[in-house]
Amino acid sequence: MPLDVEPIRKNRIYAEVIDRIKRLIVDGQLKPGDKLPSERELASALGVSRSTVREAVSVLASSGLVEVKPGLGMFIGSSGQDHAISPLSLMLLVERDSSLELLELRKILEAEAAAMAAERAPSEVIEMLEHAYAEMEADLNSGGSGEDADVKFHELVAKATMNMVMTKVMNSLNGLFRYSINQYRKKTFMHSNRPHQLLADHRAILDAIRSHDPEKAREAMRSHFKSLEKSLQL
Repeated sequence: MPLDVEPIRKNRIYAEVIDRIKRLIVDGQLKPGDKLPSERELASALGVSRSTVREAVSVLASSGLVEVKPGLGMFIGSSGQDHAISPLSLMLLVERDSSLELLELRKILEAEAAAMAAERAPSEVIEMLEHAYAEMEADLNSGGSGEDADVKFHELVAKATMNMVMTKVMNSLNGLFRYSINQYRKKTFMHSNRPHQLLADHRAILDAIRSHDPEKAREAMRSHFKSLEKSLQL
């Protein structure tokens, strides 16, 4: 499908590719379910290398904006329009060094979410948190990254607040959070104690919510993100 785009100056690299694709979604040229041109075609149309396109698509896929289907190609994700119209998500995806800023945002939101969860969490959501923690523990102990269970755990903390707006805000940022987690793991899992610290952090959060102790839950979540921030600065 031909796209009405201008070539990108070579010194703008993958961040500009991300911005250009998002703007095509906002403008209505690309809609959820639409197939993107091939990697080669995008590189040619935008005047960049295929590796630059590949890097941009990787970020967009992490955010849920793009779905890569092996053997079929690249498609605009079903959540594409929702993410595309968010100025915050646009900025965070395009800025190259936003991981620390994103963690600061998460620390503010999730510390209060954890406190609310400790006050309000129903037993069934606490049980779901326990399952997510167990999945993370099993995956990390078997040499995995624990990524899926980690994302699930934080989504469940939002759910446990019983606040629809909080849950929707957290879920709308979930793709960005997932990308942040990926960046964190790439940088910190070379340190042998990081998986252990990750489990300890989540155990403290879970225990505080299960004990319905909002102050401990808030502090446990803050401590978790301080640890992440410190690791990213290594």
